[in-house]
Amino acid sequence: MKVLFLITTTLSIVIIIFAYGEAYSYDYDDDTDLDFIWTPATGNPDHYNVYLSVDGGEYKLVGTTKETSYRVNGEDGHIYRLRVQAVDSSGNVGPMSDESDPVLVALPVQVTLKKGYNLIGIPFNSSSPITSHWLIKEKGIELVSAWDPERGTWISTFAAGNDIIGPNFPLTSAMGVVVKVNSDVSLTFKGVPPTSSEIHLHRGYNLISLPKGRASSLTSHSFLTSSGAVLIGYWDSLRSTWVCAFKAGDDIIGPDFPLHPGCGYLVKAEGDMTWALGAPPLKVVKFHGPHPKLASEFELKSLPHPVYGKAYLPDGTPAYGAKVIISLLRRGVEIGRVEVKADDSGVWFADLPARYKEGDIIKVRVERPDCRGEYPETPVTGIGVQNLGPIRLSDLIPKETRLLANYPNPFNPETWIPFQISKEANVTIRIFDPSGRLIRTLNLGHLRPGFYLDRSKAAHWDGRNEIGERVASGVYFYTIQAGGFRDSRRMVVVK
Repeated sequence: MKVLFLITTTLSIVIIIFAYGEAYSYDYDDDTDLDFIWTPATGNPDHYNVYLSVDGGEYKLVGTTKETSYRVNGEDGHIYRLRVQAVDSSGNVGPMSDESDPVLVALPVQVTLKKGYNLIGIPFNSSSPITSHWLIKEKGIELVSAWDPERGTWISTFAAGNDIIGPNFPLTSAMGVVVKVNSDVSLTFKGVPPTSSEIHLHRGYNLISLPKGRASSLTSHSFLTSSGAVLIGYWDSLRSTWVCAFKAGDDIIGPDFPLHPGCGYLVKAEGDMTWALGAPPLKVVKFHGPHPKLASEFELKSLPHPVYGKAYLPDGTPAYGAKVIISLLRRGVEIGRVEVKADDSGVWFADLPARYKEGDIIKVRVERPDCRGEYPETPVTGIGVQNLGPIRLSDLIPKETRLLANYPNPFNPETWIPFQISKEANVTIRIFDPSGRLIRTLNLGHLRPGFYLDRSKAAHWDGRNEIGERVASGVYFYTIQAGGFRDSRRMVVVK
């Protein structure tokens, strides 16, 4: 591995020192070779003294060379600078060169995912974006979940057969994510170390990771001491449990485990704050007014548990835009609720509230203005994705027949006329001009009871009369005849 530096020195003229390549290796290894190369000095130098600084320490003589190059064995996580002196055959020593630019050796990070759930971190800024969909599609991961600390909820994306359900969110450095795999998988992260080691913590729970950078002996206890956080933990994938250290007054209770790039960590903070590796003990930098005490029963002991299904209209087409209300019940009492909408294929999905427990009841209602359906109450089973299957909605039966306001109104050139009927009937819409003259009849036929509200079901008028001419601007009247029911409203055509 070769790295580029620029150094100047003189025996009788300037010497320029170069080292070629990148500041990190593409092969995972414990160390790497840094080759420094410089242009020869004039004045017949016999050799060069080479001085090296590691991690900002003093420069030490590490060797001599008659060549205009020198190889340094670099180690992961350390910063190297170089200076040289030209020496002639009589032992005369030229001035010390300027120091090179610092180079951080940051080798790729390899993470082994165990079957089941794993909490990982993103250690680099990657040249190619890493997203939740990419991990599922390219790496065979079953589920990717991020924690939203502001809303206190999981955001999940998961595989369902050949489909990927959920948002394609980016995974960035210093971010922790939960992933689920069906068998052991190895991931290798590589890229450029972040320019900043700052980590932003929100009040409550956060999933973070350490950005790749300088070698550090940071542990759970030193993190709690320096960050101002009150808890840090990791997910033990073998035992399927959290392992945590936390503050109790002036004491820290729990194991003092090491923190590594590529691993994700659960962190609890009592205020919004920013922490940086190597920073002094943290102060809270912002509050949004007084906060109530953090709920003691909510300790984020549960992993992501998304549920999903597919909703169909009574005619068998996807229930696009239907509102889906997911309630979580415990002993008959609602302890959480999530509302989402079905997509254009009728698929809906949501993460259960993070306080769920196995055995809680999932209650799902799907509704549109004209139809509705409810899933059977279903217990939470295990952890992970839970498919509630398809549901076909049923038409709602209005209690009364009504003619409703057209939309848009005023309009040009077309409008929709919604209505509802409480029993089967032949339905006709008639449109009259300001003088009361009939100009258009819309025969809708024999209709079943129900709501005819959206554009796919409401009566449609294109603003033309019976012979296809566009009508003039003005006030028009429309009536409905549905069996023995009759009603009228007015509408406005503008041009």
